[in-house]
Amino acid sequence: MECHLLVDTLGLVLGVKVHEASIQDRAGAVLLFDKVRNTFPRLQHIWADAGYTGKLTATVKKVLGWELESVKHP
Repeated sequence: MECHLLVDTLGLVLGVKVHEASIQDRAGAVLLFDKVRNTFPRLQHIWADAGYTGKLTATVKKVLGWELESVKHP
């Protein structure tokens, strides 16, 4: 099993999605975002680690209207 978490800037949990481990991180993120999309209508910006790059950024913007920013570790 694998788990994706959506937390606010204080670390408080906004959403959780548990799924089988065979799903890639980006696909798991889509499942989580779809689950919370109507719960947080004011959500606009998401910071994510470098595992959530590529087409996911454009998909999130197009489908949800949210900015997905990948944070690179120094």
